Amino acid sequence: MAKDINDIIHDKLIGSISAEDERTLREWIARNPRHQELYAQLLEDADFYEQYQRYHQIDTKRSWQTFKQKNHIGNRFLMHWRTVACAASFTLLLLGGVGYYQWTHRLVPPVISQEVTVAIKKSELAGKNQAVFIFPDGKRRVVSSDAEATALAQSLDEQTPCRIETQADKEFWVTLSDGTRIHLNSNTQLSYTREFASSERAVYLKGEAYFYVTKDKRRPFMVKTDNGTVKEYGTSFNVNTTEKPQTTQVVLVEGSISVITRNGDEHLVKPNQQAEIHQKNDVVTISPTDVKPYTSWNEGRFVFEDCPMARLLGVLAQWYDMKIHFKSDNSKNIHFTGALDKYGNITDIVHAIESVTNVKITLHGDNIEIK
Repeated sequence: MAKDINDIIHDKLIGSISAEDERTLREWIARNPRHQELYAQLLEDADFYEQYQRYHQIDTKRSWQTFKQKNHIGNRFLMHWRTVACAASFTLLLLGGVGYYQWTHRLVPPVISQEVTVAIKKSELAGKNQAVFIFPDGKRRVVSSDAEATALAQSLDEQTPCRIETQADKEFWVTLSDGTRIHLNSNTQLSYTREFASSERAVYLKGEAYFYVTKDKRRPFMVKTDNGTVKEYGTSFNVNTTEKPQTTQVVLVEGSISVITRNGDEHLVKPNQQAEIHQKNDVVTISPTDVKPYTSWNEGRFVFEDCPMARLLGVLAQWYDMKIHFKSDNSKNIHFTGALDKYGNITDIVHAIESVTNVKITLHGDNIEIK
């Protein structure tokens, strides 16, 4: 008879889980993002984890009395402790009962808007949501869903690093162990571990990504790049390391963040501001900005404001995996303002650009020619 998942979790918490049950637990976590989120939130409360191990003895009532006396806890917490002290009661904790409410007060999962949800579906239908999962030994596996990536990460040890890469014409959504969701743009690399450390949550980014970070007052979320680090506790922001050479560009949508240079200087950033960390001389510049042109790609649109044709077509060429050929340098400096459907047909998009710029654009196979 298969062992109940609640008993397996109990054994995990007290450090007596078998190798077979460890595999079963990982499979259970990988099967459903909700399982992953709730289990991570359970383990992230260090006080609970330590106290459960200390008071897990067979005599639950006696354990509760000892725990209650040592911690001066009133009767109003009695039901909660009995819920988490008894292995058979873990279903309440993991599947959304009172225990879940008690233990998630420190962690607030991010909210994804309806507009973004629709964009995710469009990406999946267009075959754009795809990445390569790279194991520590260099082996590569193509993944087309967050669930696939999560399952592969769960097969690794907790602190073993793994990497996800997107190709030129792809993007990818990934959910981390704390519930944080990250949208990787094309040509982007994200390195992370299956579980975060107890003091901070750190990832490494090369490319562009939009972050929806789970709030955790105890552990800041760190996005490390070659040029510097972005630090925050739960918010939404965009990070781009490829827009400018040797520069990490950060645009804050909501919440609060700080950017940290390689020499440790820290600068606060407010919503609707753009920060740039320059590798040369470790300089940081912060300025007010309209966030839409920098973040709209995350919502399924390309928004351009007074954008030179060279940059506009560069974005499209990368997304549609095409090459650009300018017949005239003058065309590069013509500016465009407007919004384009990220999942639209390239021919329709080109016609829309032509109609407002008077530039002649021709498509030849995978080539874009501009006269």
